[in-house]
Amino acid sequence: MTHVTRNTQHEMTIRRLLATLRLLFLYTILCAGILTTILIVRAAIEDGPTPAAPQPPADAPAAQIPLLGVTVDLTQYPTAAERRHALRRLHDAGFGWVRQRVDWSTVEPARGDLHWGEIDAILADIVAAQLTPVIVLDGSPAWARHPRDADNPLAPPADFADFARFAAAFADRYGEDVRFYQIWDEPNIAPHWGNRLIEPVHYARLLKDAAAAVRAADADAVIVTAALAPTRDRGHTAVDEVTFLQRLYAAGGAADFDAVAVQPFGFGNPPADPRSRVDVLNFARLRLIRRVMIAAGDAETPIWAVRFGWNRVPNANWGTVTPLAQFDYTADAIAQARSWPWLSALGWPLDRPADTGCDDDAQSSAWHCGDPNWGFALFDAVGFPEPLLAAFLVPGNPSTRALPPWTIPAALIGFAVLAALIVRRSAAAVRVLPLSAWLTRHRAERIIILIILIIIYYFATWPPLIGLCLIAAAVVIYARPIDGVILAALLIPFHFQHKDINLVAFTLSLPPAHAALLATVPALIRSHRSPTPSLQSPVP
Repeated sequence: MTHVTRNTQHEMTIRRLLATLRLLFLYTILCAGILTTILIVRAAIEDGPTPAAPQPPADAPAAQIPLLGVTVDLTQYPTAAERRHALRRLHDAGFGWVRQRVDWSTVEPARGDLHWGEIDAILADIVAAQLTPVIVLDGSPAWARHPRDADNPLAPPADFADFARFAAAFADRYGEDVRFYQIWDEPNIAPHWGNRLIEPVHYARLLKDAAAAVRAADADAVIVTAALAPTRDRGHTAVDEVTFLQRLYAAGGAADFDAVAVQPFGFGNPPADPRSRVDVLNFARLRLIRRVMIAAGDAETPIWAVRFGWNRVPNANWGTVTPLAQFDYTADAIAQARSWPWLSALGWPLDRPADTGCDDDAQSSAWHCGDPNWGFALFDAVGFPEPLLAAFLVPGNPSTRALPPWTIPAALIGFAVLAALIVRRSAAAVRVLPLSAWLTRHRAERIIILIILIIIYYFATWPPLIGLCLIAAAVVIYARPIDGVILAALLIPFHFQHKDINLVAFTLSLPPAHAALLATVPALIRSHRSPTPSLQSPVP
């Protein structure tokens, strides 16, 4: 009899071990199914059209601008004749607007001491060349900066009202010739926001004050946000454009601008690259920005790509492509931009760098210059057009790649079937394990296991491990749902220490109390169905 009992116990042990292994195997399949489904859905979203939403009206103020433009530095030319020649050749090449930075510190080196002479001449020449000026109001004089930013002319002023007064003075003087005002530049990266944390809410305040001042001085003004720099970072000295724009909307900034300015450089990736996600820098980043605006209820505001492009100089910060690839990518990107009704402006980074960086013997060759910006140049150091310039005149090939429209529904249905099968097989495996009896008897051990799970969960970053922690917590709480409710209540003060779960296509933020409640759901369902709810009659 004893021998039979031992055999039975041995068989039961093996069955329980196999059931445990089966559960782990099924969980692995579930994780693989989740990953596969997310990848398919992400590919379908990236390859497909942007979400259906209202388009910016054709008569929107920010849409009243030619598509193609270029950023310039007209202060680099020693004579007015050279400056006018540079503007004429841009007009003749087919560009409709030029983006010129106006440095506040140059115009107002001392409080109230305004020097408009150079700007008067520059704007007169832009208008005479039949080009539309887009003015970037940027920088700060030493007298307006915070002491910690004393050596940083790109830092914002200590008092945003000072900048608003300067912006109003500019708009009052040039309102008849200037309609488009970009407020600041690249506030999402250092050093353009000074020696401080990057904070979209603070930029929202500067934008609000400056926009109100400009509109009061120039009723026809079109306000463009600062051109957000392309970055994948989300730290103290850089915040990616997606997060920055989301926080700008959350701060109520939508009423203070008429267009969103971004800089979708290709970074070596072709314009047909469909990946539109925070961790990928490419031309398709424009579609990601568009989705953010739709989600914020701002679909009717145009986007301006004030600087885009590919660099042909080796080892450039923007990635390097061959001159032929640069030509093809540029033409294709322009064709792609023309197919997006929500994109109103597309600008090349520069016509030529301000400093040639060349010796006298290499003036005609960008390859011998020290400045990698020459990899974007439309004209060489002598002034002859680069072959790239023709890319703005030839028809390109917009990307037409797209997965079938049934891809996402098919992927979701397939995952639902897989999940149902896994749940069914898991339920059969769980019945072999004596979980209910063990959890009912060993209350002290349950508490210890919960503490261990909380510690592992706190440090875990791998989504499958986080999922295992939640499942294990659900099993432990299953016998006494009141434990889960108490745990959730204790974790409420730690709400902002949420867990960011990276699910490839998106990030799920799960506060601690929400995680505890999620693990308690199975126990609450069991308690609700039980004749004697566990919450009312806990087992000691």
